[in-house]
Amino acid sequence: MQILPQAFALHTNYQRNRKGLEASMARLASGDRLMDAGNGSPADLSISERFRHQIRRAEASTSGIQTALNFLRATDGYMDEVVGILNRMEDVAARATAELKNSDDRKAHQIEFNALQQDLTSLARNARFGGNSQIGSDVMASYDANTEYFKFWRENGDGGEQITRKFDAQATDIRGNLIGFDSSEDFTISRDGKSLYFLAHVTGDAGGTVRLKSYDIEGNILTTSTDLYATGDTLFETESGQLYINGAGTLYSIASDNLAQTASAVADLTTGTQFSVYKDDVYYYRSSDSHLVKSVIATAVATDLVDPSGFAAGDHTIAASGKYAAEESVAGSIRVIDTRTGNESTIAIGAANGVTNMHFNEAGDRIYYVNQNTNSINFVAVTTDENDNVILVDGGKVVQGINANSFQGLDLGGANPASERTFTLAADSVSELSYGGVDLSLYALGLANTRVDSIADAESALEDIKEALNRANAARAKIRAQSSRFTFVLQGHRQWTANMVNTESSIRDVDVAKESINYSNAAVRTQAAQAILAQFNSMAQNVLRLLQ
Repeated sequence: MQILPQAFALHTNYQRNRKGLEASMARLASGDRLMDAGNGSPADLSISERFRHQIRRAEASTSGIQTALNFLRATDGYMDEVVGILNRMEDVAARATAELKNSDDRKAHQIEFNALQQDLTSLARNARFGGNSQIGSDVMASYDANTEYFKFWRENGDGGEQITRKFDAQATDIRGNLIGFDSSEDFTISRDGKSLYFLAHVTGDAGGTVRLKSYDIEGNILTTSTDLYATGDTLFETESGQLYINGAGTLYSIASDNLAQTASAVADLTTGTQFSVYKDDVYYYRSSDSHLVKSVIATAVATDLVDPSGFAAGDHTIAASGKYAAEESVAGSIRVIDTRTGNESTIAIGAANGVTNMHFNEAGDRIYYVNQNTNSINFVAVTTDENDNVILVDGGKVVQGINANSFQGLDLGGANPASERTFTLAADSVSELSYGGVDLSLYALGLANTRVDSIADAESALEDIKEALNRANAARAKIRAQSSRFTFVLQGHRQWTANMVNTESSIRDVDVAKESINYSNAAVRTQAAQAILAQFNSMAQNVLRLLQ
């Protein structure tokens, strides 16, 4: 009988139409034209997925660019505050130049000027975005002999990043040169946070000698000086990034490229003692009488500051600006001297708390040290009141170590090697922009020692503030230029993303109008096939009746 083949034909047509209807309904419901393997060309799905990957990457990159733009705008806002403070400082200094002012008037001007200096220091310290400093450099670095890594913290103890290179006895640079770091000798991090300067003995040299080395943190490249120094010599880097060495009592300036030394006219530093250089002057302990002096580097013309009576030869430090000197006067006590007035104060931190690695921060308002009893980094806050009395406050612990090997040496100032921000500029490439921040701290602006309590000081202050304003405005112009660039990059980024979305949509998305027609067509065909199949089933019943 021919009934069964005809039934299969009808059923096949019905199933084909039903599947077409279901596929059309699924495409309309999902909006995805390529949800079935048979739709589109074989390459359409691959092309669409590639576009979708680029779109997802673009959207993530857009978010990063927006974050960068927010960061730059926030930085610009902080810079605006800095400029406002500098403008007020200029007003105060200008008023202080008036000859008719009496001593009380000038004292009042100085009190306000001091408050503005403190405001600027506080702003530079606390201006942060996502925990990162924006207009100040406050890195604190130490070598951990337990792990053999250099670690970095912010002044408040936050952070804890480290250089990825391990400074063990076998560590070499990219060229195979032995790094040879020696934690018993002096070291310092560069102002930009990209290099580590340190003194270390080199095999083959005479005993008691060391060489200056510079380690490029990013490039993993070591540079070693040809000049020899003595064990115990000390390093200092200025606010402008110039490195100096107290080499057996002579002050040497160091070339940044090859570490070549140039002897200055100043040759009476006490060997092995700390010193600081600020605005072309060097502050140090004179070898002949242990007086703290300020000397012009170019001419060696010295000015006696104070005679630190009974100043010990133990752990000591001089503020970067030369404003204060500090020492561990007796075990568990820190003595601070104002180098301008000679006023001093001593704070007891506990007889059992031995002090090592004392360092002022760049602002000169904190002394950091390693507490040998608690194996921690602590600090003492330093300030002066309106009568020039030195005020010391124990700030307590900021970083806790494991044991005595946790902090081998201590360095304050400069940028954190991990603080440079890298922002992706393009959605489909590795185009990037790095921003290392700007330092508008009181120290970096050259205003750490500026005063207005005399006509001469006020006139000098006006020149200092003018230079500081020029620097702040130049930095702000750079930030705004970068912000403008990011704004255009963001707009272009969004347009690029929109183009990719439109292109991917033309491949992947359903044409609703066309698919609606397909749906109607499939629905009619399905209903017709269903009706005919039902009619066919009733015909079979009629045939059976004839056989009865």
